[in-house]
Amino acid sequence: MFKKLFLTLIAIFVIGSVALAQNDTVQLENKTIRCKITNMTSTELTVEDRGVEDVIPVNKIKGILFNREPAQFPKVRSLIESGSNEDALELLTEDIRGTMGDSKTLNQEMDYLIARTKANIALSGGAVTKSDAAKTCEAFVTKYPKNYHYFDACEMTGDLYVSINTEASLKKAAEMYQKLNAAPWNDVKMRSLSAMGKIFLAQNKIENAQKAYSAILKMDDKSAAADRQRLLARMGLAKCKALSGNYKEAVKDVETILQNAPPEDFAINALGYNTLGLAYMAGGQDKDALVAFLQVDLLYSRDIQSHIEALKNLRTLWKKMEMPLRAQECTAKLKTYGID
Repeated sequence: MFKKLFLTLIAIFVIGSVALAQNDTVQLENKTIRCKITNMTSTELTVEDRGVEDVIPVNKIKGILFNREPAQFPKVRSLIESGSNEDALELLTEDIRGTMGDSKTLNQEMDYLIARTKANIALSGGAVTKSDAAKTCEAFVTKYPKNYHYFDACEMTGDLYVSINTEASLKKAAEMYQKLNAAPWNDVKMRSLSAMGKIFLAQNKIENAQKAYSAILKMDDKSAAADRQRLLARMGLAKCKALSGNYKEAVKDVETILQNAPPEDFAINALGYNTLGLAYMAGGQDKDALVAFLQVDLLYSRDIQSHIEALKNLRTLWKKMEMPLRAQECTAKLKTYGID
C-alpha cells in the first residue's frame, strides 16, 4: 500500500514538473502569469491556463519567458536592461538556433533580440553602424508583422532613421512611425504623433510639429503611459515656442513641466533641460543655457540622444565663451558616441 502511494506521489510530481516546465511566463504590470501561449499577433496574446483561455493585450505585457527558450535569452535581456548591449550581442550566436529546432516563436525572439541590441549599440555610437542596425530592425518589421514586438520594432527602426538624419532617412522614419498609429491603443498612437513631432522639428516644420503635439493633448487616455506622452507633448510644444522666437514663454512652460516631472524619469528630464537650454540660447542668455545643458551632461546622460544634443550645444557655448579646453572635453565625449 505504501509502495503504491509512493509511486502515485512520484507520478504526480513528475507530471506536475513536466507541466510546469512546459509553461510560458508572461510578466504583466502587476502580476506574473504561467500559461501556454496558443496564439500571437502584434496586438494580443491568446493564452491557456488549466483549460481556461484568455486574451492579453500586448501593451500590458512587460516581458515573456518562453517555454524551452535558450538559457542565453534571460541573460541577454538582463544585459540589455543594464546597457551592456555589446556583451548581449556576443551571446546571440547562430549556434543557439540549433537548440531551438523549428520553433517560430523562439526564432522570432532571437531575431528581435539581435535587432534590439544592434539598435542600442548603434544609437550609443558603438561598433554597429546606424545603417546596419536600421536594416536589421526594418527586416524584423517586414518579416514578422504578427510578432508581439512589432510596434516596438517599428519605433526603434524609426529612431535609427531619425538619428541618420538625411532627407531619405527621415522619410523612412516617418513611414515607420506611421505604423505605430495602426495600434489599437491611444498611448501607442500618442507615441506615433510624438515621434512625428520630432521629425517635423528636424525638418524645421514648426507648425506641423505643433499640430502633432496638440493632437496628443486632446486624446482621451487615463493610463500612466498616456500621462507620460502628454508630458512629452507639452515639452515638444515648448520647444516649438523656443524655435519660433517665443523663448520667454517656452522657459516658463518648461520650468513648470520640470517641477512636476518624475525625478526618476531621466528621459523626460533630459528633454526638459535641453529644451530649456535651447530657449535660453534663443533669448541670448548663454550662461543660463550652459547651466541647463550641463544638467543633462552631469545628471541625465543615460538618455543618449539627449546627451548628444546637450554636448553639441555645450561645445558651441564653450567656444563662444572662449573656453577651448571645455569645448574639447565635449568633443571627446561626442567621439565616444561615434560623432566627430
